[in-house]
Amino acid sequence: MSESRQFYRDEQYEICRAQSTDEYRATWWNYMEDQEWNQHPSDLDSYANSLHEKSVILLLDRKQGDKIIGHIGLFAYDNATGWISLFVVDPAYRGLGLGGKLLDAALSDARNAGIKFLGLDSVPAQRQTYSRRGFVAAPRGIIKSLKRPIPDLAEREALRRAVAQDEKRDQLIDLRSISPPFLPKDLIGYESTITGFTRPQLWSEEHMFQRSDIAGWALESSTTSSNATSYDGWVLLRQCSEGFGIGPLYAKDAQSAKLLLQAVMSQPDFEQASADGCLVAEVCESNEATMTLFEGLGWDDSGDYFCRMWMDGNMPSQQTSGGEASKHVFAVFDAITG
Repeated sequence: MSESRQFYRDEQYEICRAQSTDEYRATWWNYMEDQEWNQHPSDLDSYANSLHEKSVILLLDRKQGDKIIGHIGLFAYDNATGWISLFVVDPAYRGLGLGGKLLDAALSDARNAGIKFLGLDSVPAQRQTYSRRGFVAAPRGIIKSLKRPIPDLAEREALRRAVAQDEKRDQLIDLRSISPPFLPKDLIGYESTITGFTRPQLWSEEHMFQRSDIAGWALESSTTSSNATSYDGWVLLRQCSEGFGIGPLYAKDAQSAKLLLQAVMSQPDFEQASADGCLVAEVCESNEATMTLFEGLGWDDSGDYFCRMWMDGNMPSQQTSGGEASKHVFAVFDAITG
């Protein structure tokens, strides 16, 4: 990734690289609340710092004391795969062509970084904006936002009983019980195999698992040998503005996904949520078993969705129609990171 700070400058506006997350933290959080992107204050450090703290590009109004009026992120993963994210322009400055210049800066960064597969999850209103820059919608690439009330004490107890009766119950591993509490490399490899995303920095103790709101489970494979551990899936839960977000949820099959989802829905952590809080998950339309699984556990379609798009239609083989993601990805971590 190029370290050049400035991308564009005229008499009033400048587009430049942020030097740290602290430079734009307050603005980012205001945008997240205004746009209702359902984030948590800790999320910025989890994804921006882990994937390079200078991965975010800022739009400044020079005549307003270099006021930040927009930003965009390019998250470059380890395997020449990248993700466009955090694309926001202050409403007062829209319609001036600044958003296009901001997006072009991120695309230039992607080219300089040698990114082969460049993707994003677009809200419906921005789909044409991205199409004009060469992004193509993935086949069956709709990411739906599902919600449900936080389980009460009685339902959580029922979920725990269901987990206890599952034949794979002894294969469940509480990720918070692992010391040090970072995701085992085999789980990171599992994600790479089924999604095409290789991002060990994101799933590190420093950037994710030192957060007090993070919980999760892994499902050890029954075929694990004494010399190596393999897994049939894993799931994470974290706090967000609306309550708690569940994702990613990766699994070998629907039965394994159900066990992981039941385990994470039975967490005691929900006492931290407000009375009107809910659970949120962003699920993949391409996985035909997803809706049956979530609806069976009381989830509903919120009506909000994203469209997964890839530059020039080029995507990792796992993300193609019928690829591994369509079989094993039941919920993504966040549309912001893919």
